[in-house]
Amino acid sequence: MQIRAELGFSEAALGAAVAGAFLTGACAGPVGGRLADRIGPRAAVFTGSTLSVLALVGIAGGAHSWAHVAAMLALSGVAFALTDPGLAILVTRAVPATRQGLAFGVKEASIPIATLAAGLAVPLIALTLGWRWAFMGGLLPLAGLVIVLPRIDLTGRGGPAPERTLDAATAAEGPPHMTLVLVTVAAALGSGAASGVGVFLTESAVAMGLSPASAGLLLAVGSVAGIVTRITTGILADRSGEGQLGVISWMLATGAAAMILGAGGTAPLLAVGTIGAFAAG
Repeated sequence: MQIRAELGFSEAALGAAVAGAFLTGACAGPVGGRLADRIGPRAAVFTGSTLSVLALVGIAGGAHSWAHVAAMLALSGVAFALTDPGLAILVTRAVPATRQGLAFGVKEASIPIATLAAGLAVPLIALTLGWRWAFMGGLLPLAGLVIVLPRIDLTGRGGPAPERTLDAATAAEGPPHMTLVLVTVAAALGSGAASGVGVFLTESAVAMGLSPASAGLLLAVGSVAGIVTRITTGILADRSGEGQLGVISWMLATGAAAMILGAGGTAPLLAVGTIGAFAAG
């Protein structure tokens, strides 16, 4: 909200910039995956994280128009296209197969961790020191990454999960192409909706009467719900050892219901819907 007010662009323009970042990431994803295989996961994660920090610093230090913000967000999309496959390779190589559900849960929790940081940054930094200083906080994760990455052991603890046998009926059906298509489409739509919640939550909360600080705290609370759910789901996946399509379907349905509830037009409904949407997302 502070960014739009200072740089003078609309909610629609903000949405377009965020959509551009996701579009850039989607287009760069296949290239980023191949590059991560070629240069190795450590180099991919470090390079992607460096690009992310450059994008944050570029917004904090030099953003004076919508075009500059959009360009830096597009750069962050490229960064994600490198970082995400690099992290996936690190998890599969460095974590035992029996613990990879937890590891991937922690990996996916990085998204609500980011929104948690953003939510807390509103009352603690943006409303006191200014929004540009909040973006400068992106330098801190890179400093930690430089320390942690060389210490990750990739010598054979990970590997693919144990193979499971198919019964005759399942094998006769062949690969579930339509199921995968439906799940992919549903996940894409759910991801798009969840991204909109993260981007526009604080502005929606302020429009419903909350203060900017309270809106930021609501974003933080929702993010905590998302962190807990993702890690818990990963732990349960390790314990069950079975497919999780049923769980995914229920989470998508719950998230959709929560988003509808949050659009009810009142602050209490928005709060309940936010927690439900983040928890199921």
